[in-house]
Amino acid sequence: MKKHFNLKSSLKNLFRIDSIRASKLLEIGQFTILAFILGFISGSVLNDYAPVFQFDDDPKQSTSELLADVLTNVFLISICLYYSHKILDIIRHEVPFLFSLDKRYVPCMKNECIVGITLGFSLSFLSSMTDFRDKVKKLHEKLFHPGKKPDN
Repeated sequence: MKKHFNLKSSLKNLFRIDSIRASKLLEIGQFTILAFILGFISGSVLNDYAPVFQFDDDPKQSTSELLADVLTNVFLISICLYYSHKILDIIRHEVPFLFSLDKRYVPCMKNECIVGITLGFSLSFLSSMTDFRDKVKKLHEKLFHPGKKPDN
């Protein structure tokens, strides 16, 4: 049977503040900070050591070479994200949730920790990967604005 949508009760639930909601928000914050640190470290390492097919400032770099370079980086990012998630999953099970305000609260029951991990990791990881951002921007210019920078 389909549940009837009730706007008033949905809004009341959205803005509800209680110890369980506060615990959820604190858990998201805890995992955002942990993932931010791990993402920053792994993004910085990958930014410094990711392989490059050709020098990025070479005007003769073809679109296909640049695309291969970007896709290689995407593959390495996915591997890094996979193992970072594994590390954070170990931490999630080994490091207790520090800020539970209610004994009834079950950590990560509705994936609050995953929200924090995704947020923290994506903010720091992609921000620390300046070379990758530059390559994607250059690829975008080559594909969608070919008149600006001709493909030699």
